Amino acid sequence: MNGQKLLTPDLFLQWFSKTLNLKFLNYDGLHITALSLFILSCFKNNNQTLLVLLEDEASSKALYEFCCCFYPDFIYYFPKTQKSVSHIQGFVPEYKRYQTESYYALSVKKPRLFICSLSGVYEKLFPAGQNNFNGFLLKEKTKISRDSLVRVLNKWGYNKNEKTICPKTYSVRGCIVDVFPITSRNPIRVEFFDDTIESIRIFNPTSQRTITKTKETTLLPPIQTNKKLISMFDLTDKNTKKLFVKSKNNLFSITENNPNSNTKKIICSLIGKNKIRTTLKETKHYKKIFVFCNNRKQIKKVKNILPPSATLVSGSIPASIVFPEHRLCFLSFSCLSGVAPDTAPRWETGDSPGTHGQVRETRLKDLEPGDFLIHKNFGVGQYQGLKIITAKEKKQECLKITYSGGGILYLPTEDLTMVYKYHQRGVGAVRLSSLGGQTWSRQKRRVKQMTKRVIKDLIKTHTLRSRPRGFVYGPNDGLYKALKGSFPYEETPDQKKAISSIVQDMEKEIPVDRLICGDVGFGKTEVALRAIIKAVSSNKKVFFLAPTTLLADQHYILSKERLGSLGVEVELLSRFKTKPEQKKILEKLAGGHIDLLVGTHRLLSPDVVAPSLRLLIVDEEQRFGVRHKEIIKKMRSNIDVITLSATPIPRTLQQSLVGIKNISKIETPPKLRKPINTVVSYFNWESVQFSIRREISRSGQVYFLHNDINSLPFFHEKLSRLFPLLSISIAHGKMKTKTLESTVLSFFAGDIDILLCTTIIESGLDVANANTIIINNAQNFGLSQLYQMRGRVGRSPTQAFCLLFVPSGVSINNAAFKRLKAMEIYTQLGSGYDIALRDLEIRGAGSMFGYEQSGHLSHVGFEMYCDLLKEASDEALGKHEEKKKAPSIHFGGHALISPEHVPAEEDRLYFYQRISEAENTKQIKDVSLELKDRFGPLPGPAAALLAVAKMRVSLFGSSIQTLKIMDSFCSAMLCSLLPFSSLKSIENKISKRQPSYKIKETNGDIVIFMSAPSMSASLKTARYFINLFRV
Repeated sequence: MNGQKLLTPDLFLQWFSKTLNLKFLNYDGLHITALSLFILSCFKNNNQTLLVLLEDEASSKALYEFCCCFYPDFIYYFPKTQKSVSHIQGFVPEYKRYQTESYYALSVKKPRLFICSLSGVYEKLFPAGQNNFNGFLLKEKTKISRDSLVRVLNKWGYNKNEKTICPKTYSVRGCIVDVFPITSRNPIRVEFFDDTIESIRIFNPTSQRTITKTKETTLLPPIQTNKKLISMFDLTDKNTKKLFVKSKNNLFSITENNPNSNTKKIICSLIGKNKIRTTLKETKHYKKIFVFCNNRKQIKKVKNILPPSATLVSGSIPASIVFPEHRLCFLSFSCLSGVAPDTAPRWETGDSPGTHGQVRETRLKDLEPGDFLIHKNFGVGQYQGLKIITAKEKKQECLKITYSGGGILYLPTEDLTMVYKYHQRGVGAVRLSSLGGQTWSRQKRRVKQMTKRVIKDLIKTHTLRSRPRGFVYGPNDGLYKALKGSFPYEETPDQKKAISSIVQDMEKEIPVDRLICGDVGFGKTEVALRAIIKAVSSNKKVFFLAPTTLLADQHYILSKERLGSLGVEVELLSRFKTKPEQKKILEKLAGGHIDLLVGTHRLLSPDVVAPSLRLLIVDEEQRFGVRHKEIIKKMRSNIDVITLSATPIPRTLQQSLVGIKNISKIETPPKLRKPINTVVSYFNWESVQFSIRREISRSGQVYFLHNDINSLPFFHEKLSRLFPLLSISIAHGKMKTKTLESTVLSFFAGDIDILLCTTIIESGLDVANANTIIINNAQNFGLSQLYQMRGRVGRSPTQAFCLLFVPSGVSINNAAFKRLKAMEIYTQLGSGYDIALRDLEIRGAGSMFGYEQSGHLSHVGFEMYCDLLKEASDEALGKHEEKKKAPSIHFGGHALISPEHVPAEEDRLYFYQRISEAENTKQIKDVSLELKDRFGPLPGPAAALLAVAKMRVSLFGSSIQTLKIMDSFCSAMLCSLLPFSSLKSIENKISKRQPSYKIKETNGDIVIFMSAPSMSASLKTARYFINLFRV
């Protein structure tokens, strides 16, 4: 098996066509997987354009996706126009991109495969007559001016923006033009030198960073609509073969050229997941067994269960099928491994270094004029934007911050580490500090005292728990290995580290107290399950505590599914259980007959007694009340505790807890989780029907979110008329608790097809089978809310969809447009970080560990609180690490990123922040590379800014205290003689290079002065000083 080669898709399709004698395609009884293979065989073996026509839109899209799964090249989807939808300005509808792509592909006159619905193929959309496209060729080293390209783009209806992030837009920055063609997955960046194209690069619209270079590309003109229009069907010539597909009961028939032709029955059946193992044992029944996989890595995962006679095929099919009459068996990797095929959606942007780009910068992210900042020394002020300040003919950009009483602070961008973004807590006006006032100093002192109490309490608990527990858990046994083997996904690197840390903790004599934090769906529960099976194997009992009845029930179902088959006795204790049921469970628990008890705070009641209780798993401890937190806190001193949290631990907070708290962070998302396909459009029932049918056709479930209780009955009635056979239920916050819980749990169990709900689902259940969410009136929600609600789907490897609807004809403001555009672009996993961080800022860090914060936290902000917590921690643990101080550098020239070079203020602030936080020359180099990549060659002031920054980080901890770089001289003030032993040795060294130097000694400070004829010479001297006094 290991030495066996992968059969190429072309060779397989050739064999498939020959074996089944597919000269004429007139068959029925086909599953969609078989249908896709039949059509692909016909396409590859006939060497002609193929037009496949289906009865409805959902089936045509599904067939397109199935075909692309195995053979993505030269396949096109042509959807019908959504005539009831007028798209929102700035959001290009997906159907338009598919239509345009198909139109241009058909004009090439090379064999192509087109899949479309009957209603779409006859739409009159395209100009009649032979179309000779005059595309705009862009080629390296070709004489084309930047302005001529811009004129063409304007003529073709492209919209000019600050950044190019969506199709049919462009942006201009100096010698660079960014363009996003409507039929491209990624935009392109064209860099000019005078009137010559210097380079062409493909870039990621999210990060704005280059993915790869290309020698040439052709921009295609828009489709002309001012002529006589014809349909897609009319555009095909006599050499185009037509295939007609009909469906009935999820099976398909296919005929050539005439939809009413007689068909031959093909017996074809699906292999369910529960029958895969049986099929593999009965290989003698089949002449040929094919296993479809993308690469050797996938084969390695399932090689132990494959028969030696299996033939490997390069490519994916979504389902396993058999042809009994032909004794053929086709097995998909996804069915064998439980993992979905690794295929990217058509319009998903390609990856690049720093895919998320500025999205991951959180400290001053999204800072806008009018927002509030906290300065370490001056307190709360209001940000008024970046301002260019000129002093002594020197230009630099500063943050303008206003304070109470008319005070104004112009903060140089190199001092950005002195400020934090301030998030208001509660309702009401923010009280600004006064420059020079004493209130801020008093508030800081009070918070510092509070942090000392929190650290003292944490250290006390940590010390008590450092005493040996008297036993260690046994090594990983057969049960542990069986649980590990049943995990259907590949462990992520962070997940592996967290599991390893837990295992090591449990095999020590000191009690376990570890916090596992990571975004929703990143695999925290699996880490907990490994700890549970390890405890149960050592004859110890476990409690799994959740903050809500719904979450407790979810954990119970999952634990029962994963652990029950291994002989672990799992029970649930919550108010879902009747009094007699609870009494029976408590009796079983007291008798030692329950291994794992899952429940809410009911587990903390005095009547819940568990002999041999050794491990407590707490999910989201911060969501429990004060009284329950105190009980958990007392339990910590006696048993092992593992806490799970979706709230992130910022680096500053984690550093402050080193030596006090064991923390594992899971930051890498599961490999095969796919970005959520997000579409923004005006509300229309046509899209609603299509989305629901698509989800239901794959046996999925749908969230329909409409945040108005009064009009929910209207939508329920409308959906019930459109889908009379589906189960549709309502869920909102004003329902009776029992009814609401029963409804949501029925949805979780798969008994409800569509859940019509309000924002109550924001932090709801993890329903892996629900992968479509429709959000109405999306313009009314904040970005955090939209992220959170969209996060209800995409919890499994299945492709998830999110529709963000705006009422038809409603004009959305700029802020709402930015929010919706961000949702359309930033579809990657892990976007919950910002939401959770904001939540943490509001609650306070101590709430994660069972400590309620006083109101003082709101006065200093979360980031500053973390810094003060770090100081208190270092003081308590006796850490007196002296920080390396950077020298003060006075530069006499212009040092800034000018608005002409980088127009968007948010971009300049992003780069300034990275420069000010840089700790080494590599980080400065990375900033330089990104600036050049996105904005072209560096102008003098930007180059000077980076040069000065590079000097600053190079002199961390050196003996140079102050460096002055002027256009006529350069001087260095020393705080010590290091690395020299005496002043004389310094003089001897310098005199060899430049005899005309001066050294002055004033009040213990030594100043070295060298004259320079120009600024460039002065910079050269400064570099000489750096090399001379580098420690």
